[in-house]
Amino acid sequence: MRRAATHALLILLGAGCALDSGDTSLPPGGTISGTISYTGPAAGGGRPLSIAVYRTYPPSGPPVAWRLVEEYKFPYHYYFENLPPGSYTVGASLDVDPADTRYLGMLNAKRDPHGYASHGKLVSVDAMHGVGGADLKLEDVK
Repeated sequence: MRRAATHALLILLGAGCALDSGDTSLPPGGTISGTISYTGPAAGGGRPLSIAVYRTYPPSGPPVAWRLVEEYKFPYHYYFENLPPGSYTVGASLDVDPADTRYLGMLNAKRDPHGYASHGKLVSVDAMHGVGGADLKLEDVK
């Protein structure tokens, strides 16, 4: 039993060394990318664009990854990399009241133009396959 455990440990150590040797044939994780479009009245400078990747739709809990973009032009191309394998949805919003620093970059669904990629459908990524074309169109709240 001890010999089998030692053998298994050596195999794992060998596998780890192979990954650390500069082998870049596999990407480090999943990717999601797409384009965000918006033509409403809130487009323009001074309104932070928040983009986030969630494990569920509708989103609940903290995002897996996110970024706040201060300077941008629509259409805006986004890219997230190194995501753990799984299913995700991407959401984005324009913060129409950036003076409210308590919620900077967070969605206020009653005011902020927002949208979700693939109409909220979850998309799957893994270590070898990413998702491109996860486009979003921000809609004004009516």
